[in-house]
Amino acid sequence: MELVPVELIRRNFETNLFSLIALTQLVIPHLRERGAGRIVNIGSVAGRIARPLSSIYDSTKHALEAITDGLRGELAPFGIDVVLIRPGFILTGFVDAANKASEPVTESAGPYAPYFEGFRAGYQRLLNMAGQPDDIARLVEKALTARRPAPRYAAPAHAKLFLFLKWLLPGRVIDWIVRLRKQ
Repeated sequence: MELVPVELIRRNFETNLFSLIALTQLVIPHLRERGAGRIVNIGSVAGRIARPLSSIYDSTKHALEAITDGLRGELAPFGIDVVLIRPGFILTGFVDAANKASEPVTESAGPYAPYFEGFRAGYQRLLNMAGQPDDIARLVEKALTARRPAPRYAAPAHAKLFLFLKWLLPGRVIDWIVRLRKQ
């Protein structure tokens, strides 16, 4: 976070949070008038488990978790369900695009340079357990069609495991595991 210009941080929040809020504000009156509806937000496991070198993105997803949970309570009296999908690591072009966008920061990383190298190695190991976009599409379908949807869904299996461990283990242990994964 130290190296990222505040304007880039604002853009991350604009893309991952404020644009979603604006769209949701447009949809809510129509759903409320109908007395029913469903809003499905796509968050991330990163919204619960913040990682080194990803604190800005992860904080946008953490904020999305709070917005989703609060909105669920606000809209329940109107018959509107609000669901959060928490993808884990999914094989898409997202990481490559994010890496390209962050090149100006990572190329002049100074004291953080060795950690970025560790991050890249950890990313290669994650490829073995990555899910597919269809895993998330099936969850969205489930969230949209369930008679009584759960407040949150996660996929693939590693996402469920990491979230369970976050619930089960003390914070210091989770921090150690997250740092270990980056090395």
